[in-house]
Amino acid sequence: MTITRFVSAILLLTVSVHAYLPSATLRLKRSPGLGLFATTQVKEPARLTRSAFLTTILTVSSSLPANGFRGGSGAGGLGKTKPETGVVFLNEESTPTQQRNGDVSAELLVDNGKTPVLVLFNSPWPLLETTTDGIQTRNPQDPESAFVQVADTPSGTYTKQFFVDTIFGSQGKYGAYGAPSDISVKPIEEGLLYQVKFTSLTPAMRQSDREVYIGTRRVGSSTVMLVTGSTAARFAKMDDRMRRVAESFQVIPAPSSSLNKASV
Repeated sequence: MTITRFVSAILLLTVSVHAYLPSATLRLKRSPGLGLFATTQVKEPARLTRSAFLTTILTVSSSLPANGFRGGSGAGGLGKTKPETGVVFLNEESTPTQQRNGDVSAELLVDNGKTPVLVLFNSPWPLLETTTDGIQTRNPQDPESAFVQVADTPSGTYTKQFFVDTIFGSQGKYGAYGAPSDISVKPIEEGLLYQVKFTSLTPAMRQSDREVYIGTRRVGSSTVMLVTGSTAARFAKMDDRMRRVAESFQVIPAPSSSLNKASV
């Protein structure tokens, strides 16, 4: 347990004890083999009602640091809440896999749940085991990452606003501490590959210049994207590798069959 979480837990325990038992005394003791634990000493009966007690606890809980209790895995180490990636797996058994050569594959449902697709790409970074954030490869010690994003296909071409709404908003992997700013979009291959520069905020609320490639593939009413990038300084040194990851991206619609319909 980190110091922040420990202090937060002790604070909550202290207030909860005093809220329900106003005359109680909280003491911290150390026991061999058990570490630090708390004890209370009550001198007189409680005088606070249950409703007042619950109100006090809720008030204190809401004032504690949010990142002391919440987790997440934004891109490149960013993120304190679960981002919205739009990824829907075909079924409970359709978890993403990664081969030794870095090939990642996963079966998804897109096009408003009507079309099963096979998503493929090659990444030099390990696949994260959790599927709560969709599909993401990342080395926790480094800012590089690659992740899949699914969104509704725009009526026209892919514009800057489309990427802002789907990837670079406060609900996305780069927006956990505030929506990114200074976003510039450069088409590399119109409709298929884009290069984006932007500034995001770190957990310490410092600005971080970043750069990514975005591969885009249309399937019916959905656009499936692979976003891969790093900090601007590291991206410049790894441009070729990042582009290879983005260009390896494939989305293959499954043939329509009774088996697919049964899986849905």
